Amino acid sequence: MGRQAASGDAGRPAGQGRRAALAAASLALVAAACSSGGGDDSAGATDEPTTTPPTTEDAGPAPVVPCPNDRHAVVVDVRLLVRSENELYSWWADTTYQPVVRPGAVELLQAFFQRNYEVVYLTGWASDTLLDETVPVTQALPQWIAAQGFPNGDATSLHMWDPARTSDEAVHKTQVMIDLGSDDVTVERVYAGAAADVPTYRSGGVTEQERIWAFDLDADVAGAVRIPGNDLVAHREGTVDGEGDICTPAGESESTATTAPA
Repeated sequence: MGRQAASGDAGRPAGQGRRAALAAASLALVAAACSSGGGDDSAGATDEPTTTPPTTEDAGPAPVVPCPNDRHAVVVDVRLLVRSENELYSWWADTTYQPVVRPGAVELLQAFFQRNYEVVYLTGWASDTLLDETVPVTQALPQWIAAQGFPNGDATSLHMWDPARTSDEAVHKTQVMIDLGSDDVTVERVYAGAAADVPTYRSGGVTEQERIWAFDLDADVAGAVRIPGNDLVAHREGTVDGEGDICTPAGESESTATTAPA
């Protein structure tokens, strides 16, 4: 699944464990590789503009993060970013189509980013996928994220499933959680794309129910809390908008850090 094989459906977005003609789509970018701890190896192009989120295959110095000695992250399934998974199917089939952003998604992630959370994008889409059989998803996804105004660049990362590294999407997502822990990153929030994904995050070490939020659900599921009505604006206003900075950046005093509104 996700490879450019003889089947006309090879490379379709993957998600919720479906691998047939309409395999569900996730989108978290990165040609995953995390050979140094965070994702999978990528087979895609690596010439994305420097303003886009770095892929985990990128080698070089330690990541530039706001609080290098006190790292905190929000992990988001890229399905949260778009109005529905059908947006990704349409993009996979036709690169001229532009996925419609889910209302409130940009503002939610920017609110976390502004409070010094690192933003980790995660997907089960295979890293060797070609959109419309021509454009590497490892090139297209980071560019799309940056163009829509989502957090990108420093303090963000993109993790895509590498079938050569892990056996399936669920194992990939669990491994990303484990890798983040190995890098001393505390995962404060996870936004899961489906109820079926919740156990994968819990297996990776995120065991507190209040840290895992899920959308497109009619009720809470074991180990996660639903986002009522998939309303990200109301969700942001009732959660992160009332919070202060998650950590104090290096060189900044506690007194100058952002505090929650009175």
